[in-house]
Amino acid sequence: MDLYVHLVPQKCQKIEAASGYHALFAFEISPCPFTEFRQRAWNPMMAGHLMEAWERQIRLIECLHLPNIESNSSPVFELRLISSATNQTQIDIFFMGKAFAPTPDQARTEAITLAQDVFALFPFDFALRSLSNQTDFERAYQSEWITGLKNPHQIVEIRHFERVASKANNDNTIELLYLNYGWRWNLQSMEQVWCALARYPQRLMLSVSLMPILWDQGDYVYLNELEVVGDKGNLPGNLKTELTSALKFYHQLLYQTPHPFTLRIALIGEPIVPHGLANAIGVGLCLPSLQTENETPGANYNLDWALSPNELSTAKINLIQLSQYYWGTDLVGLPLRRLRYAVSAKQAQAIFRIPIPPEGGFPDVSLGHQRE
Repeated sequence: MDLYVHLVPQKCQKIEAASGYHALFAFEISPCPFTEFRQRAWNPMMAGHLMEAWERQIRLIECLHLPNIESNSSPVFELRLISSATNQTQIDIFFMGKAFAPTPDQARTEAITLAQDVFALFPFDFALRSLSNQTDFERAYQSEWITGLKNPHQIVEIRHFERVASKANNDNTIELLYLNYGWRWNLQSMEQVWCALARYPQRLMLSVSLMPILWDQGDYVYLNELEVVGDKGNLPGNLKTELTSALKFYHQLLYQTPHPFTLRIALIGEPIVPHGLANAIGVGLCLPSLQTENETPGANYNLDWALSPNELSTAKINLIQLSQYYWGTDLVGLPLRRLRYAVSAKQAQAIFRIPIPPEGGFPDVSLGHQRE
């Protein structure tokens, strides 16, 4: 495999940042022709074809949760959909990955191994072309654009809805409850977003970052504390409903998700991010599907803009290093902070989703350079 590996020395000064090198690689994704996609499907129904394709992508995400993530290269994966103001109808699709290690040589070696894993595991609905030189890599990386961002309304993150509720006890103490709700999986959640990326006459990039994590004891301790509060009763009706939904979500993550991830969704725009597009992404991740029953409880979303110079700097470093450092509104610290971004593979695929155009394509938009 002819692959360009881009090395970035650690720049972030945050407490959780270790010294070393980030080694980045990228593939350009091309969908296969629709006729080929249909011929390879098991299900004779069109909706069945799509479900099979989405299942293959969910399995890919599951496979990206490598068995030794605690000790190896701290992998992060990113899906980028990029539009251009000069070629408005074309959306280029890239899959990026990164490994991290103390030395440049070790980081490069681990990135190449990681890229080989991705190439071998990728669904057959797409052709991957490794980006083999710096000029080609820059089409996915967009470093000049990202480092030049100065307006706080040029970067927004779409996050789980969260809030801290308070409950007064009989002994005059107050308990604070961190409530969070996950994304809903939907068969067609992102079609409107993909089309909208091409309809705005400006430069846009949708960046979806996925990092494998492991649960620790603190996650289970907080869940047990919430369960104790719920068992006490005497909760107002609306708080009881919210707590029940949050508990269902936390149970699903901690006890039914052997391969958890943290998911970060960033939208970058020039000259600014269109608020309507940011809202469309949030709505797409929250509405229930008409075709399938959703096991995820009620969902909502927050938009967090990089308003301060420090927040904007961290948001840019995340895009340059393929990292997931925290910035923006922060209601809680670790370990609860991770729940803001935690997802199962299926929830991740609601947005970490590689487009498959229908037979007639999407109107006025070309997603990827279709393989001949």
